[in-house]
Amino acid sequence: MRESLLVLNAGSSSLAFSVYETRVDRSLVAGAHGAVEQIDTTIWGAQRGTLRSD
Repeated sequence: MRESLLVLNAGSSSLAFSVYETRVDRSLVAGAHGAVEQIDTTIWGAQRGTLRSD
């Protein structure tokens, strides 16, 4: 039975991912991968979900 493994690496302003599939002998085969960089660093304020940028 083949299974998939999703690996996420989240930084302060980026998100990287890789997907691996297992072979019958349980070794891993690299599949899709990618990254999103320069994610907006806007944070939520303390009052009722208001937005604030630092």
